[in-house]
Amino acid sequence: KSKFIKLINYSIKKDNIYTFINKINKKKIGMISRLSEDKNIPMLLLALSKFLNNHDEYEFYFIGDDSKNIMDYYYLIVKKLNIKNIFFKGYQKNIEYYYSIFDFIILPSVSEGCSYNLIESMLYGIPIITSDVGGNHEILNEKRCIFINYDGIKDFESKNFYINNYIQQLDILGYFVLDNKITNKLNS
Repeated sequence: KSKFIKLINYSIKKDNIYTFINKINKKKIGMISRLSEDKNIPMLLLALSKFLNNHDEYEFYFIGDDSKNIMDYYYLIVKKLNIKNIFFKGYQKNIEYYYSIFDFIILPSVSEGCSYNLIESMLYGIPIITSDVGGNHEILNEKRCIFINYDGIKDFESKNFYINNYIQQLDILGYFVLDNKITNKLNS
């Protein structure tokens, strides 16, 4: 008992440590993560197509990457939906710059352990929108972020201690696999 202490997550912006870039031109939203299947990028792209195409004052940045096939699939979705103001920046060594320009972070994963993206966002004092899965609820609460609730995911997590394939979780959300590509059932 004496080896454990409770730490409450606070974030304090200190201008002498972090220099924040002028955000007057466009509001910037971002995601800094591996862009794999479990991150639920197709659903996010569908939502972004509806949002960004109607709100020209926003930009969205994906920082990170995954296999060429998955990235090609994301580029195809962006092209098909004609999404404006979206940028895939790939892996970046200096992510501090991106945290300094983001107005908020979105992480719509179907599964998470303890996300570095969320921890770093808290460190930089950036508002968060994230899914209520895995460890996200343990490091955040409703006062600190907006949670995305997926029907059926919590029940799935409670029945599956170890998850080695995200296909079942994505199926719960309305995706299916066709020729090794995840596709939204609504858009097929």
